[in-house]
Amino acid sequence: MADAKPGIYASLLKHPNVSKQLIDGSKFLHWDDESPSPQAVTLRVDPKGHLLHWRDGSGYIDSLEISNIRDTRTGRSARVPKDTKMKESCALFGSSEALVEDRTVSVIFGQDLVNIQWQNFVATSKPIAQEWCSQLFTLATNSFVNNPSFYDLLERTWTKLSVTRDTEGFISLKNFYKPFASHRDDKKRIDMALSNCGLLSKKKDAVDSKLFDMRAFLKFYACLAPRGDIDQICQELNPSCASDSRAYINIDQFIRLLNEKQRDPRLNEILYPYANEAKARELIQKFEPDKTLINKGKNKNRAFDFGKQLEMLRQTRRRHGWWLLSFVTNQDHS
Repeated sequence: MADAKPGIYASLLKHPNVSKQLIDGSKFLHWDDESPSPQAVTLRVDPKGHLLHWRDGSGYIDSLEISNIRDTRTGRSARVPKDTKMKESCALFGSSEALVEDRTVSVIFGQDLVNIQWQNFVATSKPIAQEWCSQLFTLATNSFVNNPSFYDLLERTWTKLSVTRDTEGFISLKNFYKPFASHRDDKKRIDMALSNCGLLSKKKDAVDSKLFDMRAFLKFYACLAPRGDIDQICQELNPSCASDSRAYINIDQFIRLLNEKQRDPRLNEILYPYANEAKARELIQKFEPDKTLINKGKNKNRAFDFGKQLEMLRQTRRRHGWWLLSFVTNQDHS
């Protein structure tokens, strides 16, 4: 079992497949325990299955992470309004042939199984409610959703920011402050990082959502949280990385990194042999996003920032002392 390859087991898992109905969205009446009256909303899920979000008629957007969903219910197990007027409003919405509870999707969510909250959505028909209830539960129990890589967490944060755009297509700076800032100095760093990336709009304190794709977000994050320790390693291997952001690490330098920097000296040389050119090329092919550099056996200077691999690859890291695999990039930030 010592030589078992975790990739075999990883291949059995599949990323969540979000149906077209959930991506395009459906009309619902939304209510919770604090709602004075139900609100008509459009409920959607992003294509990667990170976020359940809804927008009401006034443009207000709310959301919750699908990984925090503990259960979804419809029918007799769903929650219906106790207030008579609110229940009558829900009954008048959509088809009158089905009961309110049969058209209700109750989403139970929370950081743990004790402190939970409820969000309730009344669909126009019973089949729509059943489809949403089933699909959301399938997404919430997916192994990839509940065991995200570092890259998936960044992608989830980007999704949260992207869906908060206003009717003009701009994302307010206060939405950036919420996940990244804890005091005033952090807000200044965020403003500076957005400005350095060319994302900050000159007309208003906001970011144009058309320019804010995942590539732009990763560039912003790299400016906001620079990895000086990784830059230092790259510069030790190739001094030109200090002055040229387009510099790369060749295969010989990468082998030296594996054997001298990453390898645990206590490992047995027979059971755990030193990395060679074949092993180095295998790792480059697995993690380097630039196909041109893969063919040349090279890594970019900033090729150790964000990891897209699951923690299921822990044995690969253990065998080679390979802690840098947690930061392998999937994006060129130069």
